[in-house]
Amino acid sequence: MKGRVLIYLLIVAVLIGGGFAVSRVLMDGDDDVEFRPKEPVVVTAEPEVDVGHDDEKKDAGVVPEVSRVVEVVDVTGRVSRETGGKWVDVVAGQTLGVDDAVRTDKESSVSIKVGENSVVELAQEAEIKVHELSSSVQRLGLVRGRASVDYDEGGERVLRIENENGNAVAEVRAGKFSIMNTGGTVAVATETGSVDLSASGRKVEVAAGMQSVVAGGAPSRPLTIPVEVLLRVADPGCITQKEPFYTVRGRTTPGSNVRVNDVRGAVELDGRFSVRVPLRPGKNRIVVVTEDVTGREKRRVFPCVTHDPRANIEGIDINWGAPKKTGDT
Repeated sequence: MKGRVLIYLLIVAVLIGGGFAVSRVLMDGDDDVEFRPKEPVVVTAEPEVDVGHDDEKKDAGVVPEVSRVVEVVDVTGRVSRETGGKWVDVVAGQTLGVDDAVRTDKESSVSIKVGENSVVELAQEAEIKVHELSSSVQRLGLVRGRASVDYDEGGERVLRIENENGNAVAEVRAGKFSIMNTGGTVAVATETGSVDLSASGRKVEVAAGMQSVVAGGAPSRPLTIPVEVLLRVADPGCITQKEPFYTVRGRTTPGSNVRVNDVRGAVELDGRFSVRVPLRPGKNRIVVVTEDVTGREKRRVFPCVTHDPRANIEGIDINWGAPKKTGDT
């Protein structure tokens, strides 16, 4: 009897154990796989970077955006701008981009803002063109005339001003200076700071109070800006002549611009010039004006050069060589 009871208990235990194993398989699919709850997904947002002002941007390694245009800030008289091949009147507040140009008429001027804190002022009868506006350099072309520059962009951005064909270049990081392009010469005079003037593979540093001139070759050795504007012209007095022109010869400060009536003259590296001007019948007033690179002017007036087509020519003396001897063939 006891043996049967033990057998029954053993059978019940086996059945219970087998049922438990089957339930585990049904629940887990594999009694070797352990059930683990999934870990929660944590999403972290990127912190916002406040770049702040320019100084804070530099400290954070962020380069501030630079201006890709120049702005017209002041206009006197008639000033025109070229954009897309057309010349139109310009007013303050307009902007110039790369390949745009601005020019002034007689008795006119314009100021343009380059960068954040710098200004280029164009004098009368001058023209300047925008060539490049990048984060490291602003490059302008002074086609003709004179410009005054006050430049300071914290040393981060260089200003280059070159003549029309690019063979004479003035470069500055900070300073005040004037630059003149007469077509034949390029002159630079520095007020504060220093300017590097390059031409024909040579570079000179034009320090404060100095000036240098490029006249078809390398820049001249920087010299002290003259105290006065030089203008020496021989006074013809009151003369009457048959020829319908008169030639004015003189000397001025190298790098200056010379105009006789409405005719511009070329100034040599030593300051000498020769300008031939037309005369109308009757009495003519001849006005000689020279302007140096700093904008200072000097003039001389000759009020009574008379052109008379019927005037007799006296005292002709033509010497073509040694006179022939009697009997020469």
